Amino acid sequence: MQAKAVIENPLSGERVTFPEQEPATSNDLLRFEWSVRPQGPLPDKVKQYPGHAHPVSEERIRIVSGKIWFRSGGVEKTMLEGQEVIVPPGTPHSWWNVGDTEANAIVEFRPAGEIKSFFETTFGLAKDGELGKGFKTMLRYAVICHDFKNDVKVLQRSERVGVFLFWPLGKLFGYSSRYSGKPTAPT
Repeated sequence: MQAKAVIENPLSGERVTFPEQEPATSNDLLRFEWSVRPQGPLPDKVKQYPGHAHPVSEERIRIVSGKIWFRSGGVEKTMLEGQEVIVPPGTPHSWWNVGDTEANAIVEFRPAGEIKSFFETTFGLAKDGELGKGFKTMLRYAVICHDFKNDVKVLQRSERVGVFLFWPLGKLFGYSSRYSGKPTAPT
């Protein structure tokens, strides 16, 4: 019996637990347990941030415990235990744990696409201290956003411009959009 795969992002406070066994039709559906630590009061910058979208996939989030502020397609609501939101493909959305405790949810993506690889890459790099501020991070971020553009689309105009301008330079410097353990900086 395989152990469940758990990945954590220390920057966002998220933890994702993938199932013990992937379904036979793994590209049709990705389901996982999602947890996020309390993040404090909802900042204005989060409310103003356009969020992200999944161009091809529907995302379904069912709250198991906790309290999550959620905006989808311009509609804001605070979600509690037992509530669910379905985000159609291409719909801008964002979230924030506004509760005092860890929030837990079941998340599904249909189709799965490369969402799992995106989480593994970004969480792994965050865990290894490879996502922070600076030019190297900007190049890596641009490569990741470009290569996963069919799965996650950034919506902030400055981010979109940065991805467009910097992903070729990031590729030239040897940055990859796939995580394979503690990376070494390109030479």
